[in-house]
Amino acid sequence: MNIQQVTMSPEWANQLLQNNNHNRKLRPNKVAEIAQDIATGRWMLNPQPIAVSSEGWLLDGQHRLRAIILAKQPVPIMLATDCPPECFKTIDIGIVRSNTDFFKIEGIKYAANIGPVIRYVEFYKNIPGVVWNHNSYPMSKTQIHELYMNQQDAYDKAIEAGARAYGKCKQVNPSILAAMIHLAKNKTKALEYAEQIGSGIGLNVTSPIYMWRQALINGVTRSRTHGMSNSQLQLAGFIKSYNYWREGAEMRVFRLPSIPPMPSILEW
Repeated sequence: MNIQQVTMSPEWANQLLQNNNHNRKLRPNKVAEIAQDIATGRWMLNPQPIAVSSEGWLLDGQHRLRAIILAKQPVPIMLATDCPPECFKTIDIGIVRSNTDFFKIEGIKYAANIGPVIRYVEFYKNIPGVVWNHNSYPMSKTQIHELYMNQQDAYDKAIEAGARAYGKCKQVNPSILAAMIHLAKNKTKALEYAEQIGSGIGLNVTSPIYMWRQALINGVTRSRTHGMSNSQLQLAGFIKSYNYWREGAEMRVFRLPSIPPMPSILEW
């Protein structure tokens, strides 16, 4: 077995993929995530090699090779050749590290919330006009980590406020509320809104916050999905009730907004 660092070009990657008959089904979403990292300069050389058997078959690395082709640019990578064919049974059998694992290792509080919050924020910013699912807007772990580190303090405050609200009202999804807080321009008002929807204390029965809180308790997003993401509906509900509350409007009944597209958040 020989292992060396090489510069893998799209043309070379395509050649290696010609002998790719022994791998699992390709996951286009994973290819897109890696290609995005390559295109934006987030690709990083690591010790995990592309593996080719002594018979010339590709044993490991199809997603990375496809991503190199998609990104249309060469990258430094480790390449293992002349691998015993039987070693295929021992490749990729470990547990994949999640975003939560990475943040926990770094000792970051609310590690489990960071990935979902950032996904909701980026979905809202980049694809407000479509129905969301996990494959709607591919994001790599490296990208999520970078986005968090660039705005760590703002994300931490939003996530903590979402967690406090959830502690008082279990029907509130803390990650979705945190995403709305992060997206809001007026953070002071957004944090005040989160406190009120969590506690429910002192709310008038015609308050948009009260009406939305009651709708959540009654499971409105669970019964009205119609193929829509529950998370997307709940974020739209948070935004609608926040906007009405900021405008001083009253509400007799809460109706979920018709989406997509997602509603805009008040700028002031």
